[in-house]
Amino acid sequence: MNKTMNFSGGPGALLASVLRETSIAIDALPETGLSVLGMSHRSDWFRGVLDEA
Repeated sequence: MNKTMNFSGGPGALLASVLRETSIAIDALPETGLSVLGMSHRSDWFRGVLDEA
């Protein structure tokens, strides 16, 4: 995998740890057992993400 960092405008490189966490969340979030892709935007879990952001 190319480890070059992109600091220009537009898409940039993600850290390996972020990619690992994302791949886990796509499969199933540890807190819910559901995929982040299937999570309702009206759920308490998603509201918590919005509040934290």
